[in-house]
Amino acid sequence: MTNLKTVVIDNAFKFEKHTVQIDLSEQTLGNLSYARNPEYKEQTLMLNVLQEGKASLYAYVDEEKKAFYYKKESDTLTPLVYKIYTNEKRSILYNKRYQQQLLTEFTCETISEKTVVKVDYNAGDLTSFFRKYNECHGGNVVEFRKKKKGTFHLKAKAGMYNSKADADLALATFF
Repeated sequence: MTNLKTVVIDNAFKFEKHTVQIDLSEQTLGNLSYARNPEYKEQTLMLNVLQEGKASLYAYVDEEKKAFYYKKESDTLTPLVYKIYTNEKRSILYNKRYQQQLLTEFTCETISEKTVVKVDYNAGDLTSFFRKYNECHGGNVVEFRKKKKGTFHLKAKAGMYNSKADADLALATFF
């Protein structure tokens, strides 16, 4: 498992192992951080490849957090910055720097500021945005998504100082 780099399942799912910056800030409403900026730590994770093209989109989702990353051509993976945080009045605030990243990194005549502001921090909106960008630049777009109903679970755990890794792969029947 430690040498595993890529997993492809029926052209519906693709996972790749990458070392990325992941925000370790608490995301549950009762325990939000006062810090506006993400509290990054480098970790090696299996990322879900949502779309490949001139610009590729990756996702990491677990029970506690979700994070999206992008890569242009052969660049390294860059996190799309989004964070929920609070202030002294316990108001819920949002750092939506990812919208500025989309506006400055992905220029195209069909992508306006109005378009970017409508992009929420979720797989559907981000995939649509990346498809629009890739099509604008004439790039070939490959999307990995389930085409039929069903569930798929990929769970991998590894100790930080331990070379042993455990994996729990469950694949449900697709109808």
